[in-house]
Amino acid sequence: NSGKQEKRFRIATTDSNHGNRVAPDLVRRNFKPNQKNRIWVSDITFLT
Repeated sequence: NSGKQEKRFRIATTDSNHGNRVAPDLVRRNFKPNQKNRIWVSDITFLT
């Protein structure tokens, strides 16, 4: 054993250097609406 550790394989989950359009920020980062039930958000983090 020479003290080196084998580099582990890691799956890349995000490609930030893509040429696709990015969805518009319709909420404009305002997460404090003036009325209840006005802003709903969702996230799709993994599709197979």
